Amino acid sequence: MQKCRKDTQGKPHKSIIFAISHAHAKRLYEAFNDLYPQEQKRGLAEIIDSHMEKAEQTLEDFKEKDYPRIAISVDMLDTGIDVPAIQNLMFAKPVFSRVKFWQMIGRGTRKHTDPLSGEQKKDFLILDCWENFKRFQLDPQGEIPNPTEPLPVKLFRLQLQKLALLKAQGQDTQAVTRHLQRALVRLPHDNINIRPHWDELRGLQQEWSEAVDQEHLSKTIAPLMLHDWSMPLLELQFRTQVERYAVAWLSGDTKAMEAEQAKICDSISRLAENIREVQAVAEKRAWVLSSGFWEHITLERLQELQDIFAPLMKYRQSVGGGQLIELNLPDKIDSRSWIIYGPTGEGAFVDSYREQVEAHVRQLASECLPLMKLRRGEALTETDVAELAEALNQADYFITEEVLQKTYRQPAARLPDFMKHILELGKLESREDVINRAFDAFIHEHGTLTASQINFLRGVRSAVLRHATITRQQLVRPPLSRVGHVEMLFTPEQIDELLTFANQFSEAAA
Repeated sequence: MQKCRKDTQGKPHKSIIFAISHAHAKRLYEAFNDLYPQEQKRGLAEIIDSHMEKAEQTLEDFKEKDYPRIAISVDMLDTGIDVPAIQNLMFAKPVFSRVKFWQMIGRGTRKHTDPLSGEQKKDFLILDCWENFKRFQLDPQGEIPNPTEPLPVKLFRLQLQKLALLKAQGQDTQAVTRHLQRALVRLPHDNINIRPHWDELRGLQQEWSEAVDQEHLSKTIAPLMLHDWSMPLLELQFRTQVERYAVAWLSGDTKAMEAEQAKICDSISRLAENIREVQAVAEKRAWVLSSGFWEHITLERLQELQDIFAPLMKYRQSVGGGQLIELNLPDKIDSRSWIIYGPTGEGAFVDSYREQVEAHVRQLASECLPLMKLRRGEALTETDVAELAEALNQADYFITEEVLQKTYRQPAARLPDFMKHILELGKLESREDVINRAFDAFIHEHGTLTASQINFLRGVRSAVLRHATITRQQLVRPPLSRVGHVEMLFTPEQIDELLTFANQFSEAAA
């Protein structure tokens, strides 16, 4: 826990501890929970081996979820698993096979970018407790110290800086002191790193003396904040931005103030506007994004800024700046939906069934006459299509045109179209292709449109591609209002025509 790679919050990155046996894994697990009992509730460390009742589910959680972060494993994770986020490997057992040794090391070699912090994985750490490197005559470089300061530590030190500046200027320090005391209360007192300092921490929580040594607090107490994981990352980032601004303001550092103001406004402008909690503070939000808020700044105003917007940072969108970006991402919810395809209610997840169907069709391609004709580029007769339908609608997959239309979400496609797509002889037209082609045709039909009008239409198209139903109110609100003012670009009749055209592609219309 002291040596491992940690994220910006101070939490250990995804880690594997290779144990000798199930009994050994159990002892490691128990020892970990004795030292860090508060982490047992979160499930920070879990045993993943064949002796555990829910090993497969725990492994899936380790791959996909935030917790567990530390997998104590016996053989199950030595080879064959793919978890790109892994940055720590601990060899708590001897390895005698060079091939297996390199396979185990391979668990950490995948590239990864943290989706929340944007932090890129550049390398990973191996803790070798059994001199395996020496056994295989390897001479590793050794760990390079990482100077990155975890955000909880950084936030506490910024508040200490603010406290010192207020003292020096003879201003009231009570509000800052209360925030520092609350931070100390959040520390887990049963953590092995906190226990030696608990008497001092408890004293500071009860009474913060003016004579407290600032350097001692920064060097000894602040690093303990590494163990405070109570605040979500995006909220922590925002509070740190605001505290940096406060310190710059008290120091008279206008350059730093401008930089932090831009970051704060960017974070607030990226809050999702369709969330009720965000809509409830729309007026405050507009105020903070105006110059008037910053021209008359006070510490009370900055604290109010934190109190209102920090808890809302969980609704912050990853793309900001008003730029419309089109994403072509797989619909995971749709792909994990259930489809019934058999005569007696047989079913499967859509993505799984689609893979099985495609493998089956490719296997049939060399023995089914209609499929052979398709591969030769010949058109199918009605008799061919009927023969193809009969060949496909057999156990175990019961493939029909209707089932394929649901599987691929292509209600207008015919059986030969699906076969061409699977055999890579043609391509099914996606919803995106249909919408793009229709908007291009709409723009072409209205040949007198200006560049600004066309740009606005492209913004509407981006909204439609996100499965949105377009209302008149949405045309005058961000993100479309950032592209242009609809009333200045189009006549009322043109706006009605645009809405009718755009909404024929909405999910509700479909």
